Amino acid sequence: MTKLLRLAIVSVLAIVTAVLGTQGSAVAAETAYNSKRQYLSADPPGSAPASCMQRSIYLANGTYEWRQFLGKYTGVGTTMRIPAGNYTWRDCLYPIDGADGWDYRHQTELYRQGNPGFHLDGLWGLTKSTDYTWGSFLDPDF
Repeated sequence: MTKLLRLAIVSVLAIVTAVLGTQGSAVAAETAYNSKRQYLSADPPGSAPASCMQRSIYLANGTYEWRQFLGKYTGVGTTMRIPAGNYTWRDCLYPIDGADGWDYRHQTELYRQGNPGFHLDGLWGLTKSTDYTWGSFLDPDF
């Protein structure tokens, strides 16, 4: 009888430890990035080629902050609810004539086959020509 009681106590302790351990170890979803580091001219010719990057990503159902960035600056963005699924995520920088103070048009797309997708359009004006990390991020709100 003592052996059976010990086994029951050990079993209960194992279950309590497992339950408490899983509750305490919950981790929020991590921010995902679609980014690239490259040299950008502060006064690019409008005829210069576009720079694009693309990746596939699985997103869980939920609310996300989606925003463009260049260097330490964040740009155009939105908070939106995204259904679960596999998506294609694409960012492109298009050089434009900087006469109006803008040097690059930044287009970001997030779509999955058979759906219209989501789009961000932003503009960047650079103060100096140097290497920049640019792209967009998805920050889950769960």
